This record gives sequence, C-alpha cells and structure tokens, in this order.
Amino acid sequence: MRCGCPRCGTFMVHEEGGQFLGCRCPNCLASCDACMGTDSVLTRAEMAAGSSRLQALAELAEADAARAWDEDEEEQPWTDGFQSD
Repeated sequence: MRCGCPRCGTFMVHEEGGQFLGCRCPNCLASCDACMGTDSVLTRAEMAAGSSRLQALAELAEADAARAWDEDEEEQPWTDGFQSD
C-alpha cells in the first residue's frame, strides 16, 4: 500500500521493526497506521453480516457468469446444435 501523509501529502515510507508498525513521513516525520487496520476491530455481528454479504455477492457473480455462458452458447455458430445440460 502506498500512503500519502495526512498532514503534508508527501509519500510515506512503510516502517517495519521496533515498536511501531505503519508509515512515517520523511518530510514532516508524522506517523500513521491507518493502512495497517489496527483501529478496525469488528464485532461478531459485523463479521457475520460481512460474511453473508460476501456470500450474496458470490451467488450473484455465479448467476451472472452462468447467464453470460448461456448467452455465449446461443450466439456461437460453432455449437452445431450441441446443447449442454
């Protein structure tokens, strides 16, 4: 991830090691850990809601892919009457 400093906008350098994990600005020396997700603890209910949303999106994507496949088969002259199940 490439981060811009929230104070001055300079490209921040990811700093590893020591007690701090995150980015540090070489210009103004500000530090930031937003890209690390350290302040984003989710509750069980939030995780369950996210999981069900992901499942719904996966089902929609699968249905769209199947529909696109069916439309492709109808438009292709090379099928010569062959139909899949």
